[in-house]
Amino acid sequence: MKSAVAEPYIKVDIKPETKVDTKVDTGQWVEYAAPMAEVGTLKLLITENGVRELSICSDAEPGPVGFQHGVKGRDEVFGWLDRYFAGEQPEPLPSRLLDISGTEFEMSVWAELLRIPSGEVITYGTVAERIGKPGAARAVGTACGKNRLPILVPCHRVVASGGLSGGYSGGQGLSTKRALLRLEGVVLGR
Repeated sequence: MKSAVAEPYIKVDIKPETKVDTKVDTGQWVEYAAPMAEVGTLKLLITENGVRELSICSDAEPGPVGFQHGVKGRDEVFGWLDRYFAGEQPEPLPSRLLDISGTEFEMSVWAELLRIPSGEVITYGTVAERIGKPGAARAVGTACGKNRLPILVPCHRVVASGGLSGGYSGGQGLSTKRALLRLEGVVLGR
């Protein structure tokens, strides 16, 4: 596993009390049909501040989807997804396109995830060490599970010690995580 040196693309200075209530739908839901059967349809909630949520859904899952065009940032985000699913390994989206919030710890974890280059994986424990919280591997796993922007904030690149898959809350769980990693050229044992 290589050491990543990229700068964070999200701000980590957000106060914990700024956490967004995800039940309040102040943006526009849009759909993106991923060209991978293991991923299916992506549903994105885009607000005036950027992408707030990305849900990996099976094609049969119903969900709110509204007007598809004219949503601020939609074309840039869809272009990024097109490049990603074409295997081009684009740079992370700039922070101006991400409407992300969480606790100080969660934000530090997600910022570190954005430093992991496409095609590489690191362990939950390594993320904990890099953010100055050695021994907090389980808390890192919890923060990964709370990531509302999978793929864009690549929690699928974090694995358990020994190279095991760990968990994944997006899409169809571990099969989706493995499919995303295979797209990036990474094959996990279990």
